[in-house]
Formats: sequence, C-alpha cells, structure tokens
Amino acid sequence: MPGNIKILSVILLAQIVLAIFLLSSNLGNTGNSRGNVTLTSLGDTRLEKIIIDDGSNKVELTGNGQGWVLPGYYNLPVNTGTWSVFIASLKKLYAKWPVAKTAEASERFQVAENNYKRRITLFSNGQQVADLYLGKSPGYKKQYVRKAGDASIYSVQFGLHLAPATAQEWFDKGLLKPKMPVNQITGSDFVLNKQEDKWLLADRGEKEKLDQTEIERLVNYLIHVQVVGVAGIELVMKLTNSKPAYMFTLKSGDNSYRFEFYKQDDQVVIKSDQSDFYFIVPAYIAKNVESINRKAFVQ
Repeated sequence: MPGNIKILSVILLAQIVLAIFLLSSNLGNTGNSRGNVTLTSLGDTRLEKIIIDDGSNKVELTGNGQGWVLPGYYNLPVNTGTWSVFIASLKKLYAKWPVAKTAEASERFQVAENNYKRRITLFSNGQQVADLYLGKSPGYKKQYVRKAGDASIYSVQFGLHLAPATAQEWFDKGLLKPKMPVNQITGSDFVLNKQEDKWLLADRGEKEKLDQTEIERLVNYLIHVQVVGVAGIELVMKLTNSKPAYMFTLKSGDNSYRFEFYKQDDQVVIKSDQSDFYFIVPAYIAKNVESINRKAFVQ
C-alpha cells in the first residue's frame, strides 16, 4: 500500500508539472498574460499614419513628430483627448476565442472586406502593422472585429464612436485657445485685467460695481473659444472686404491673441491672428460673444 501511494504521488506531481507547462505555453502563444488573443500587438510601436474608413467617409491621421494632424483637412491638429482614448482602446483589443470563422458570418456581422462599419489601418515606418474590420455590436460597449487576412471573428470591448471617419470629428475644436492663462482682455469699450482670481475693469467709475460671476461666464467664451469647422471658400470671399462685427485682444503672458468675429449668412465666423483660416463658431458661443461689452460687466 505505501508503495502504491508513492507511485500515485509521483503521477500526480507529473500531471501538475505538465498542466503548468501547457498553461504557460498557451499564454505565450495568445499574446498577453490573461490568455487572450491580442488583435493589434502595438506595444510601444511608434505609429506614423492611421486611416479610418466607414465605407462612405475616410479620414487620414498623420504623426508629424510633435503631434497628430489631418493632412486632408488643412493639416489641422487632431484633438489630443479623442486621440488618447482611441489609441488606448485599440491597444486593449483582446478576445479569448473567435465567435465565428465563416465568410457568411463575416457578412452577417459586417466585418467583411466590402461590408463593414469601420476599417482601421495602422502604419509604422512605412509598413502596415494592423488592418482591422469592425462591424455590428453584439452588446453594450462591444464590437465584432476581424483582422484582414484572418477568417476569425471576435467580440471585443470597443465602440464605433471612438473611431470617427470624418475630419470634422477629429480636429481640435479648441485650437484657437490661448495656451497660457489669460491676464488681460480688451474689447471695443473696455479693458479687463486679471488680478489673482478677480477681473478688474480699467477706468471703472465710482458707481460701477462689477458682476464677477457674469464677467467670468462671458469671458470664458473667449478664453475657451470653440469652433465647429473651417469656413468654406464662398463664405470667406464674402468676408474679404467686410469689417468685423466685434473684436477682442487677449493677452496671455507675453503672447497676444486677436479675435475678429464676422456675421454673414446667419453664421458667425472667427479669424484669429494665430491661424490662416476662418472658422465657423457654434451658435451658443456666437450668441454670448455678442454680449461681451462694458455694460454687461456692471451690476
């Protein structure tokens, strides 16, 4: 009996060692420590170009060493927040096993070569490093995905909203904002100076009591100005000989920013001395910017 127990113990130990070996081998082959299939394998890969296609629209993002820009949209900068969430989500495209492998399933889940919701192609050092087809959603924050050249279809954690296919959704809508805190704002009938946490009105009369809450609310539309797109050539031509409806100069440290606002065809357009382009301003900002004057600051 003791001999049998010893033999059984040796067999059990051998089985445990074998199981550990097989498990470690499996983990090594699947791409990450959780035993999942890694669909991008980007790691520390330095990407230089990304193309996102939804079948109707296509956008290209290019790294220029200082950030990401849109070469097909006036070379405008990409929104860093949108970019960061997108690339972080791409690096987390893991799946344990494929849900299907047939051509019929590719069509049904919309991850086929000619039938997809998104196609995302990544490049590094002039070489394509990933090519993904994203299709329907099997559930909340989930997306079907297939790698080009591979029949396997996976369900991953992702959302199509993270990968827009138009430049208007990618470009930095706050690109005109001053980079440093603003300490002075000059308008047609006022000069505001920031001291500590309050705005002071230059040449304020004895009976003029400032409404700090309203001042802060209004000037934030200038300090954090947003745009929705580049004004078209026809609209810009109409503004060639026009005078701005209102102008403001913002001082930020040693830098100065001049904003000119034009009204044309029920739209408000902004021209900054920091850019060669005219940009369309969203209606809610245009409405509030119109109210920025000395009278609005006094209770």
